[in-house]
Amino acid sequence: LKLTIRFLQIWTVLLVFTSPFFGAFISKETAYETAESFGFTDAAVIDHQYLFTSWRGCGVGDVAKFKMTMKNSQGKIVDNLFVCVGLLKGSTIRGN
Repeated sequence: LKLTIRFLQIWTVLLVFTSPFFGAFISKETAYETAESFGFTDAAVIDHQYLFTSWRGCGVGDVAKFKMTMKNSQGKIVDNLFVCVGLLKGSTIRGN
């Protein structure tokens, strides 16, 4: 029983200290697929952030933020949009 409790304590500490970095492993392809599914074309990732994304305009459950430029359905280039990606929650497009 002591070994199980100790194992759970170590596992919890590891999760607490590594969870802020989960967004570093989210691929840019996820952001491209999200932009494409919303009808945007010629998408390009400018920046990839994964620390404190909820303080930078994304939701609480989001682990990665991709700042992007893309072309909308009218052919205009939009550069103030970003894609927020969460674990087990999907992706959203947000603007400034």
